[in-house]
Amino acid sequence: MGGQGYELDSIVACVVGRVSLRGGRGSIPGAVTGAAIIVILANEVLLLGVPVQAQLIIKGIVIALAAAIYTRRDPP
Repeated sequence: MGGQGYELDSIVACVVGRVSLRGGRGSIPGAVTGAAIIVILANEVLLLGVPVQAQLIIKGIVIALAAAIYTRRDPP
């Protein structure tokens, strides 16, 4: 099926683009910027020859850092 396996990428792009996962806030430019950052990160990691498993770990680290920064700036 098309798009299978891109769930983590979409979540990471939204979090990096400062789209609220709790609902209510977000912007299209933010989501597009987040997606661009994730594509650039994925391309750089691919060019470095990092294994697929490590790429998933890197994406997990990015989402954790973005979520930590997001919650620090905008507490619930």
